[in-house]
Amino acid sequence: MVTIMTKIIRDNFFNITELKEKGFTDTSIKKFLGSCDVEKHNPYNVKYKIKLYGKERVLLVEKSENYKIWKEDAEKRKEKLKQTKIKNSSLIVNDQMKELKELYESIKDEIKSMNIDKKELDELKAISISAYNDYQSDKFYQSDKYDPNFCSEFSDESFLKRIMVNFVRHQQTDYDTFMNVININRRNLTESHSSKLDEWKSVIYKKINEGVYTKISEVYPELNDEIENQMTQKEIDKKTENYFPVLIESKTNLENFF
Repeated sequence: MVTIMTKIIRDNFFNITELKEKGFTDTSIKKFLGSCDVEKHNPYNVKYKIKLYGKERVLLVEKSENYKIWKEDAEKRKEKLKQTKIKNSSLIVNDQMKELKELYESIKDEIKSMNIDKKELDELKAISISAYNDYQSDKFYQSDKYDPNFCSEFSDESFLKRIMVNFVRHQQTDYDTFMNVININRRNLTESHSSKLDEWKSVIYKKINEGVYTKISEVYPELNDEIENQMTQKEIDKKTENYFPVLIESKTNLENFF
């Protein structure tokens, strides 16, 4: 229910929030309006009273030439800052994309020369099961709310192939290092430039995955079905979360990049 006093205040005064919605800043309030006309009790913080400025006085200030000149200059300054931010962001994203290309070229060479120690499938299976169960135990010890999912040689064959491929990828290649190196920070970028950088990073992630999985496939052709499943699943899982964002729209540029 609106009280009579509240209605009087709304009809005759602006608070600071309302002034800022009209284009005033702390500086312009102090410069053109000075002290407030009324101070009202603040029900949310008794230490700070609500400052109120008479509407008639505010409207007169807005019509004054000095205020109009100030506001026009303020808009120009704001636009200049915006353009400077865009320019700086463009320079940063270009530098980062150049860095990405150099990193990828280095990683691509490392993947080509990467040697995976081939083991007998039964040995790889046993090692993978042990590593997976150790991981489950660690998670359980870190949080007793975690429900561990241990496995054995009698577990589902497709599941065992999955952990075998995962073991090789994470333990016998530099896959994790490659991914961490590519994870460049999106510092001081506009939204569009940040999206552009994410797009290029996503394509490089895909290239790294393809390269590492191809290497694993060459050493363990028996696991090809699972390798293909994982590559397909990664694409499905990430399509809605910027894993391959706007890839089709930028295909030409990305192909030139590589």
